[in-house]
Amino acid sequence: MILFPNVLFAQEAVGDVSARIEGDSYLGEIGNQAEILLGEIMCTIYVGGLQSNKELAPEKFKITLNCGKKTQVLWDIEYPAPDDYSFDDPKFLIEWAGDRDGDGAIDLIMDMSAKYSCWKKVTYLSTKATENEIVGDSGEVDTGCGC
Repeated sequence: MILFPNVLFAQEAVGDVSARIEGDSYLGEIGNQAEILLGEIMCTIYVGGLQSNKELAPEKFKITLNCGKKTQVLWDIEYPAPDDYSFDDPKFLIEWAGDRDGDGAIDLIMDMSAKYSCWKKVTYLSTKATENEIVGDSGEVDTGCGC
């Protein structure tokens, strides 16, 4: 993995096609966003959490992926997964983006941990998405906690 200011390039395994990520790959703060570019495909992933009066509302924190005409919430504080830890200085992070399953569409590997001292690496694949989704959970999840 090679890091440059505000740009992340990664190669996860031989055969994977990496996308270019511009913006914030760290998604633990309201207002952060990144563009993911894979060939002609451009997606935006952003962190919402503002009230109608534009004030921060951590209780409305959510991570949303938008590709073309489809929008999908990847994580919403109101509906945490049963194995999520308490929301404490989250380290939501795009670790890799590209085409992992060979269908030409965006796939993601993300750390979706809501707690700073834990990790929850989730692989999202476009081939696992339902009709209304952009990506679906592949079932590849690595979790743990430690200092």
